[in-house]
Amino acid sequence: MQPNAICTVFSSTYNATTRKNEWVKTVITDVYWQGSVGSKNNKSGMVQDNETIVFIPFSATDFTVKPEAKILRGTTAETIPTNVKGILTVTGVDTFDYGSLDMQHWEVTAK
Repeated sequence: MQPNAICTVFSSTYNATTRKNEWVKTVITDVYWQGSVGSKNNKSGMVQDNETIVFIPFSATDFTVKPEAKILRGTTAETIPTNVKGILTVTGVDTFDYGSLDMQHWEVTAK
C-alpha cells in the first residue's frame, strides 16, 4: 500500500460522568485515500452517489472507528465534526488481517 494522505477520525464515545456522547479526534498518517464520484438512478431521477474508501494500515496507530464515525481527509483544529467542511460519515469498516504485516489493514468506507 502506497500512502497518499493523512486523515482525521472523529469517534463518538459515551462519558458516564456527564452522561453525554463526546467526540474523540484521532489524526492518522500514512493512509491510502481513494475517492470516487458517481451517480445512480432512482424514482426521482439521477442522484449523487459518491463513495470514499480509506485504507488504514495496522501499523498506523491504535484507534477506534465504527459506522457513524466521521472522517476527514487531512487535519483540522476543530474538535467537533459538525464544524468541519468536507466531513464524511463512515458506513462500514472491514478488517484485512491476513498476509504480511505490511499488507494488514482496515478498509473504511465513507459517504
